Amino acid sequence: MNSSMFILITLSTLLLPVVFGYPADCKCPSLMDKKGESAHDYFYTEKAGCVRNLTCYQDYETFVVFKWANSEISQPADSVDDWAFVTTKLDRNAPIDSHVNLFDYFGMICEGNEWYVTKYPLGLIYMDDGGSYLNHDTSAQNEGKKSKIDHWSCELF
Repeated sequence: MNSSMFILITLSTLLLPVVFGYPADCKCPSLMDKKGESAHDYFYTEKAGCVRNLTCYQDYETFVVFKWANSEISQPADSVDDWAFVTTKLDRNAPIDSHVNLFDYFGMICEGNEWYVTKYPLGLIYMDDGGSYLNHDTSAQNEGKKSKIDHWSCELF
């Protein structure tokens, strides 16, 4: 094999992942590592860099959970749990809607080898000191704030 062929093969091997952006470019673990135990009915693909497609039915049981301690959002004084969640529907009894890409819908990003949500389209859901789940709708003021993903789920009952 001549030296120019060797150089061409070597450069191709090194540049193809850069040009085509193979999923290996992402320094975050797979989002599948954050899947809840009962998650099902989803479509998942990895794209260039840290872009993912995580498509689920739009439903109350399609959600992402985060812990207040791992969020840039302050825990409300009446919150009794150390976690909250964001969902694609506020009404548990509403009919299931079309599909939604959770990656885009919740603004999922990879930073520092961790996955975060940065969008809260319907606000935050948490349990208050009276035992009720509340919708803390501050989506506009929380937009862009990072909350580390504890787990996600897409469920249909």
